[in-house]
Amino acid sequence: MSDDQDENVKIWKMKKAIKELEAAKGKAKTMISLIIPPDVETSHVARKLHDDYRTTSRNSSNMSIVTRRYVLSAISSARIRVLCYNGFPPNGLVLYMGIILTDEGKHKCVAIEFEPFKPINFHLYRLDDKFHTEALNEFVDKFGSIFMDEKYILGKYFEKLVLHNKKCVIGVDDTLKFLNMGVVETLFVSENLDIERYVLKNSTTGAIVVKHLKKDQEADGSNFRDSDTNVELQVEEKMSLVEWLVNEYKKIRCKLEFVTNKSQEGSQFCKRFGGVVGILRFPLNIRSFDDVSDESEISRSD
Repeated sequence: MSDDQDENVKIWKMKKAIKELEAAKGKAKTMISLIIPPDVETSHVARKLHDDYRTTSRNSSNMSIVTRRYVLSAISSARIRVLCYNGFPPNGLVLYMGIILTDEGKHKCVAIEFEPFKPINFHLYRLDDKFHTEALNEFVDKFGSIFMDEKYILGKYFEKLVLHNKKCVIGVDDTLKFLNMGVVETLFVSENLDIERYVLKNSTTGAIVVKHLKKDQEADGSNFRDSDTNVELQVEEKMSLVEWLVNEYKKIRCKLEFVTNKSQEGSQFCKRFGGVVGILRFPLNIRSFDDVSDESEISRSD
């Protein structure tokens, strides 16, 4: 796969990480946001964290014992991660670490660490009750135009959809069917596709079934029961379909292109085609494959 393909995936992963970071909240200033350019020495950052640790451990008048312990733990953990590097990666380092509150009101330790898809030239260090992602969002907006030239690429492939409809397949089920057959050359996916991939197991027979469910389908209990025996199916694995495709596209040997809804072409793609389209390597009579099971219907025994 090309470097552009790898970069597309890195950008998508960075956007996904930003969303997760923005959703995280803390009760006190127990969350560290650390963005480090590649040319900064690790010893400099480690020393700054060490100084903050000493200051916090001495100044306890404005926080509870528990909060202070959480803050010290976050600073110490960040320093340990920094010291793991002899030098920071070529594009710099992004590190978010600390104690957040779960939806149930419980404390949870989190750590998100990655190298940006492009070299960063700014530094950020904040200790707060939230993760600061403003600079990362600006970074993605500035360089994310390489994500794909939607007007050009979608225009090019929309022409194929109209003139050569035997070279394209539309929708999740049909596209995955031909993806598994190895005949999809380019896969277009909405970056915000809201479909979960479930691997379900029938505990009685041991059979495994894979389903791709939207939000409303997840709320329907019948999707988690065997249609013949009404046995409840156990969830063996759950992952967003987009993330699964990101992990698998190289094995399937297809090109992966992400589509946003920011351009007219991208918005049209998401509305008209359900967020998933496959361009085939050669023309096929799509309907002649209707009897071929797609992945969402495959069952197997362990």
